[in-house]
Amino acid sequence: MAQDQVSQAKADLLYFLTEFVWTLDEHDTVNPIKRLPMDKQYLQDLAHLFLTEPLLLLEKSRQMLVTWIGMAYCLWTAMFHDGKRVFVQSKKEGDANNLVDRCKFIYNHLPKYMTNAYLVNPPAYCKLEFGRHNSIIQGIPQGPEQLRQYTVSLQWADEVAFQEKSEEAYIAALPTISGGGQYIGVTTPNFKEFFYLLKSDKI
Repeated sequence: MAQDQVSQAKADLLYFLTEFVWTLDEHDTVNPIKRLPMDKQYLQDLAHLFLTEPLLLLEKSRQMLVTWIGMAYCLWTAMFHDGKRVFVQSKKEGDANNLVDRCKFIYNHLPKYMTNAYLVNPPAYCKLEFGRHNSIIQGIPQGPEQLRQYTVSLQWADEVAFQEKSEEAYIAALPTISGGGQYIGVTTPNFKEFFYLLKSDKI
């Protein structure tokens, strides 16, 4: 039974998100650890887009759980698939580490039979590594430098509209898309900067 659940979670992102992903609501002092509410249609739609769109630009408001479902998707990609390099990029390295910590939180709340099957290397700052099958989630600060050094499977660019080097980073990520990888840019609005122009097809 446990092995069947692991196999289904690997094969079906929506099943993984619905049955196994827990989040932390830091505003709730009574019941902070909660399931990802996959009964919400927009989260189901996002899960579908994650699987179908190599270039995805998402404008959001806060408290929509977009970051949580995104980090769950990053974890699913690295955990269940061989040779995946997932970059989580934010304006500052510390912010990127906070996102990787969400991946670690989700992983740490998976059933033991699942984590026993997909062990991680010892915890590290800005990293979550699945050494057995050579996959990694790595947090990086804004800018193009690290993106040019690696072949990236998935790049999650967080709060793109607030990254001064977002255009340079996006240009550096284009080979990821053309090479079969995926770029997901997510942000709250910040007037008419690079992300706004990109999503509006004005550049």
